[in-house]
Parts: sequence; C-alpha cells; structure tokens
Amino acid sequence: MSGLTLRNMVSSENEFLAEETLVEVVSNFDHPALKFISGKFGPFVSQMVCKIPLWLAITLKKRGKCTFVTPDWMKVEELEKVIVNEKTQKILGNLPFHYIEVSQLLLVNARDDIESPDRVSALLQEVEGIRMDRIKAGIRSVATSVNRTERVVSANLNNAAAMEIYGIKRFFLSSMDTFAWFQPVETIESSAADVQGQSYEREASSASTAAPDATEGRALRRFRNG
Repeated sequence: MSGLTLRNMVSSENEFLAEETLVEVVSNFDHPALKFISGKFGPFVSQMVCKIPLWLAITLKKRGKCTFVTPDWMKVEELEKVIVNEKTQKILGNLPFHYIEVSQLLLVNARDDIESPDRVSALLQEVEGIRMDRIKAGIRSVATSVNRTERVVSANLNNAAAMEIYGIKRFFLSSMDTFAWFQPVETIESSAADVQGQSYEREASSASTAAPDATEGRALRRFRNG
C-alpha cells in the first residue's frame, strides 16, 4: 500500500487490496501448498476447507477447482441483524473493512455458491445505504460544531469501510479545509467530530444536504444481480 493516500485512492485500488482478504473454499483437487510472495497457502485436499486469498480463490473457481464457503457476515440472517444494529446503535457496526468489494466479487464470481444471492444483494444495498446516511449525518454535525464556533481539527470515522471512505473523501476533505478556513484563529475550544456517531432515526428526520460527488456515489452501488 506504499504510495497510496486517502486523497488519491480510487475504487479499483480498493478492489485490488480487497482481493488479499482470506476466504474459505472447499477444493475438489489435491495439491501441495502453493508458495507466493504474499505467503504460503494450502495444502489443498479434496473436499476439505482451506483459507486462501480472494484473488486465488476466484482463479480456482473459474477453473472449476473449488467452491466458496459464504462468509458468516454475508449470510441473510447476519445481514438482517446488521441492519437492526445500524438503525439502533450509536456507532457504525464493525463490518470487514472491504465488505463492499468482497461481497461484490463473490456475487459476481461465485453467485452459485451463495444461498439466496438476490436477498443477500438487496440486504447489502440496504446496509450500505443506512451506513452512508449516518456518515452524511455525521458530516452535518461537523458543520454544526463549526457554526457554534468550535474548532474542529479532526473527525472520527471508526468502523467506516474502505468504499464508504472513498465515497465521501473528496467532499469531506474539501469541507474540512473550508471549515478550517472560516474558523476564528482565537477559538481555543477544540474537538474531534464524531462523523459516524449519528443514529439512523436522527438522520431520517434531518433535512438533506449536499451529497458527495455523484460519480463516486455510483461506485458504491455495485451489487449486481448477475
């Protein structure tokens, strides 16, 4: 990840990094462990579960050499729990950092290995929408803090996923620069704004404000049906 910064990361780089995520597969061939620069994976024993990087799993899947084991967090019952928690908890749920990219790659490349893929796709879109609404509500809270002449020098994005950060980065970073420009120099009160601490109910009742760039927003809506 050397050389990549928040300002210049793009969605394709996020997906590339997500492909290093370890996933479980059931192999249908026997082979000694494979050695790569990133590590040693295997051995592969027919009908046995093993953990390998997502990029390798996709390659084997395309060659008919394995089937995927659906991650627990990507199952229907777990996603339904996530939605409930996102609507009621004060902070964002602790989903995998690359949950959007990983789920998209699985739905595209291993759809036949996922139980109720259409339902999973719909739930993932709902999770993403709720979380982005909460993050945008948090950004509005930063503006409110500035209007109260509080000096905001940083913002918390605890548990925000990679593509969620990508979706707001340009808008949010430019907003932080603008906030800093307009804050009085003599202001001594400092605070770290909590961008992800807004409840979904509060967001639903709030008036909408400027959203991130539309082209970046579209990059998040990628849970295709096939």
